[in-house]
Amino acid sequence: MIRIAHTGDWHLTSGPRFADTLRCLRAVYEDGVTQKVQLWIVGGDLSGVSVPHVASVDERLALSAQLFQPMADHAPVLILYGNHDAENDLAIYGRLAARHPIVVVPGPRILELAAVRLFAIPFPLKRRYVAPHQDLSIPEQNAAIARDIRALLEAWRPEVEVARRDGIPTVCIGHGTIRGAAIAGGEVIPEGQEIEFSVEDLEMLGCDYTAFSHFHLCQQLRAGIWYAGSPDRSNFGEVDEKGFLIVDIEPGQPPVVHRRLTPARRFLTVEATWSETEGWRLDMPVGAHDVANTEVRLRVTVPEEARDVSEAWIASYETQLRDKLAAHAVVVERRIIPTTRVRSEAITTARTTAEKLGAFWASLNSSGPSEMQRTRALERLGELETEGPDA
Repeated sequence: MIRIAHTGDWHLTSGPRFADTLRCLRAVYEDGVTQKVQLWIVGGDLSGVSVPHVASVDERLALSAQLFQPMADHAPVLILYGNHDAENDLAIYGRLAARHPIVVVPGPRILELAAVRLFAIPFPLKRRYVAPHQDLSIPEQNAAIARDIRALLEAWRPEVEVARRDGIPTVCIGHGTIRGAAIAGGEVIPEGQEIEFSVEDLEMLGCDYTAFSHFHLCQQLRAGIWYAGSPDRSNFGEVDEKGFLIVDIEPGQPPVVHRRLTPARRFLTVEATWSETEGWRLDMPVGAHDVANTEVRLRVTVPEEARDVSEAWIASYETQLRDKLAAHAVVVERRIIPTTRVRSEAITTARTTAEKLGAFWASLNSSGPSEMQRTRALERLGELETEGPDA
């Protein structure tokens, strides 16, 4: 039996959440050492939120000195490219000096590390697969590339069977979309633009454990096929618990999966809505009184005509949130309801074209045309209506 740590989707990003994310990643390392893992599997998307992302100096230093080198002093490390990782941007981590190797995998590959046979499939960038299918539509290209990946897995299957016969644990590690998987919330997955893996194809490969990253929600899709989820929250849509997986693998046996949680900061949304008749109405979610280790989003909905008046209240209430709720951070998000939504009713109910123009000009206030311009426009409108549709 061998014990592995399965993690990924770190998204360590320079900025206000850098320290929080690094704290969660250090918890992954420290817990893994305590649990005596024998192999670290890091499934890509190491830093940043852009696609692709080139790591900043701070991100690279933290990943190298505080994570990968300490991890590799304890056990071998396998790093896979994700869709957020810029091409060749991870190669430097494979050159770090440590007691055990750090292996970075940029393309599909079979390798052996810590007495485990690994079948690695980094994020399938379409530019690497699309050349034979350039004359097809995007949906047809996706289907053709999916068939190519299925053929790759079928070609690998005999290698899995040989490893099992020899008593070697086998792990398929991938970064990408498995059809039918759920997202954590807030993640943007372009529909129809990504190549999808089939859970049936992954089952067909027959590895003892399949370790995927890309979706931030920890989930089991089939026996032995897991997304580890992300160790920290990337946005307010991710309300699920965060962590990583420790997996005990024995050749030919179902893996034993242990979910390990990290001290990820909680995200909380407070809704504030203003109306002329009722004033401010606050919607405080369950648990709003307990905001230790919490980032709060104050989402304000206000009509356009009350926008200036609302700013003083927002500043005051933001201070209250920081003081009374003791929130770590407060993010203010404004939703402005355009006045034109109300004024447009006058336009839609107007009977003539001239009346519609008048209602539209009225909605523009001082930015509308001058009286002289309005008079000329109405005169020209009258001429056109008199001349008929062929004018």
